[in-house]
Amino acid sequence: MNSTVFLVGPGEDGRVDLVVANQYPDASRKRIAKLFSDGAVRVDGKRVKKGAWVEEGQQIKLKSAPAENEDFRVVPESGDLEQIYKDEHIVVLNKPANMASYPLVAGELGTLANVLVSHFPECIGVGDDPREAGLAHRLDRNTSGLLIAARTAESWSALRAQFSAGKVEKHYLAVVHRRPVSQECEEPLLQRGKRVVIDYAGLEAHTSWTELARADDFTLLRCQAHTGRMHQIRAHLAACDSPIAGDTLYKGSEQEGLAGHFLHAEKISFVHPVSGEKLSFEAPLPDVRIAWLAKQGLAL
Repeated sequence: MNSTVFLVGPGEDGRVDLVVANQYPDASRKRIAKLFSDGAVRVDGKRVKKGAWVEEGQQIKLKSAPAENEDFRVVPESGDLEQIYKDEHIVVLNKPANMASYPLVAGELGTLANVLVSHFPECIGVGDDPREAGLAHRLDRNTSGLLIAARTAESWSALRAQFSAGKVEKHYLAVVHRRPVSQECEEPLLQRGKRVVIDYAGLEAHTSWTELARADDFTLLRCQAHTGRMHQIRAHLAACDSPIAGDTLYKGSEQEGLAGHFLHAEKISFVHPVSGEKLSFEAPLPDVRIAWLAKQGLAL
């Protein structure tokens, strides 16, 4: 690993973040940017932002070198893994609620990816980000349901191409406060901190839904995410005055007996990355969520 103290060399005058990136060519942009957001970079003893200008002979000192890919490889962790389907190329899983899809920091445990690589070690390192462990997409911590993982790099790339092209069909079950004021939402979404907001400078997004049942203040919906934006269904339903039950981040209220928000990835359809066969899978609701539905007078 390169030293964490070095001088700006001849011909290297420029933005300090680019100089640091040249010193650590294997580090991602995000990891270089994190050094600056953490205040871990000093030039001639002074803390600097990533756009600061540096010149030949100045000293750059890092509190620590940026983490390498190997540091972010998912650590295997024993545990139950509900497998809906598997072959030598892919695995389709049913993720429980209250479990992150994959680690956000190096060495994190307790995620689905940790358990996945204990059952399928070949998934370690599959994907553009070593934390993904072959997962071709992800679900929020409190969203239960279907996830697809690839067991080879080639299958992962083929699956990601389908997601990026909007060719994967995704259906969800959601319980919301009140009835939505419409049957779809196509407002663009922009991330701001931990949330996404409606903003016309954001990314195109489209969600539609149909009503399955209604009782008192709750409505059970089947939703289709036509695009794959962060928190898309949660933000779109909240924008239609129907936040998801338990989703306090988007103005839903906490519910007794319900851990987090009630959103379940019920069905997914896609083309097998190797055989080209059209596949479709469904995941049953967790028992605890079925019981909560019954208590509210809602049933599928």
